[in-house]
Amino acid sequence: MQTAGPSPGSCGYGTLDPAQYPYGAVLSILSTDPLVAGLPLAGCGACFAITCNDRVNCKPPGGVQIRLIEYRPTLGGYLKLAVLDVAGSGGLTAVGVKSASDSSTNFINMTNTYGAVWELSNLPQPPLDVQLTNTAGQSLIARNAVGSQTQGVDVATSTQNSPAPVPPGPSPSPSPEAAPAPAPGPSFNPVPSPPSGAPCKTVTDILGGIPDLSTWLTEIQAGKLADPINTGPSFTILSPINSAFTAALPPSFKGETASSLLLSRSNQLEAILGYQVLKGGFPISSLTFSQSLPTTDLNGSVPLNVTVQSLGSGNGSGTTIQGTGTSAHILQADISACNSNVIHIMDGLLLPFAA
Repeated sequence: MQTAGPSPGSCGYGTLDPAQYPYGAVLSILSTDPLVAGLPLAGCGACFAITCNDRVNCKPPGGVQIRLIEYRPTLGGYLKLAVLDVAGSGGLTAVGVKSASDSSTNFINMTNTYGAVWELSNLPQPPLDVQLTNTAGQSLIARNAVGSQTQGVDVATSTQNSPAPVPPGPSPSPSPEAAPAPAPGPSFNPVPSPPSGAPCKTVTDILGGIPDLSTWLTEIQAGKLADPINTGPSFTILSPINSAFTAALPPSFKGETASSLLLSRSNQLEAILGYQVLKGGFPISSLTFSQSLPTTDLNGSVPLNVTVQSLGSGNGSGTTIQGTGTSAHILQADISACNSNVIHIMDGLLLPFAA
């Protein structure tokens, strides 16, 4: 893995800079590795599928850590977290929370959005106890794990599974499943529908009439994207609201915001903006769970995709789109523009690379 400083590639591709997509987010194999040494050209240019044959027994040096990706204790409450450093050889089947002041054992199940990420809206009163249940049916409880912390921090706990491997067992009886999380994050003023029979407007005309999208409009004009999306047939534009550019990116980006990242990676501005523009019209009614959506950002001649990670309400609010480095929720869907273009208003900027 290329992680620090430009390094020479092992296949004659020259220096690989981890700051340049995709070299900071791919796994590479040395051409001298026995796995590829007997292949033509020592495997250079080949792609491999890596599968898991045997699970290993993880032995973290300390307790479980809980990463607060997004946390809003007020306005009904919203929590999005990832669970790190869990000992043992199995996975987690459930993550639940309850108010630490609640003496019962009635934990509210969180929704597994994707991978190690879980989320829940309508939180009980903080501080919160967090319950982790693994594939063997074992449960851990981290007391007062979530309280006054801000999002973007890792919370160390003193609880941990036994590192000894355990045979798979039946999952415990689940608590009542939590309802899907609605659109979290900052509020904005919904855009009213145009009057019936009104002439269509271009994408930039619509964006120019929405104060919450002024930063996004400025960026697409700077990236010379305005003319293509106004005149090209059938695009879907994922449009981040202004606060998305000043909010902190995930912790792996080390305190950067979308605005600071666009400045520091100005040579990638067009690629990042193109990652917000889907090839084709995708109204909310056409989206399905785990659907891959092609963007206008290219890796060579191959379009990079984003993925529908969860579906929200019938009007699209709360639907989650996952990119390589970040995810974002749809706040308002299906704003129609000329040339069969569709605008979805988002609470975040999708990134085509990891930190």
